[in-house]
Amino acid sequence: MNKFDFYYWPNIFSHNELIELHDVFNNTYDKNEADSPAEGISKTSIIKISKWHNVKNKLDKLEQLIFATNQLQFGYSLWPQYDIDNLYFNEYSGELKGEYGWHYDGSTNDNHDIKFTTLINASIENYEGGEFNLFLNGPRHIAELDNPGNVIMFKSHIYHKVNPVIAGKRHSITIFHKGPRFI
Repeated sequence: MNKFDFYYWPNIFSHNELIELHDVFNNTYDKNEADSPAEGISKTSIIKISKWHNVKNKLDKLEQLIFATNQLQFGYSLWPQYDIDNLYFNEYSGELKGEYGWHYDGSTNDNHDIKFTTLINASIENYEGGEFNLFLNGPRHIAELDNPGNVIMFKSHIYHKVNPVIAGKRHSITIFHKGPRFI
């Protein structure tokens, strides 16, 4: 469903599919690859970075939805995910009061921009807090991402944040969709 500057899909992944995604990230993440959060922004989470080739067979139907939705709703020039592209598995725990402050996703590359950020609520256990917000004429809690298995795609230049998790663990998978630099 189109909601201003984002699009979401409910129930894309079942509980069992989310468990499989957890297993893939836990078994394939690069222990030497470090996250580079937005500068000067509070981010308290555990990040596991894996490559597209490790998860593409589990995310193919989502990638097709993203391309079709872009074509019908947004019209950006997007590149496919390449086998070497990074995907981010985020764990926000109540123990650490996991959060990520207001920021936007961008690229410093001269040849491309990040057009969309896609988030999968990959949580497999209950949690409290951790609400996802977009800044759309003010802060707005995006309830469409509250349920595990739901997915949201939004324009990457929009400020967004994850509120602190109070209890349990909230998991998400982040995918960046790139294309030629905006001019």
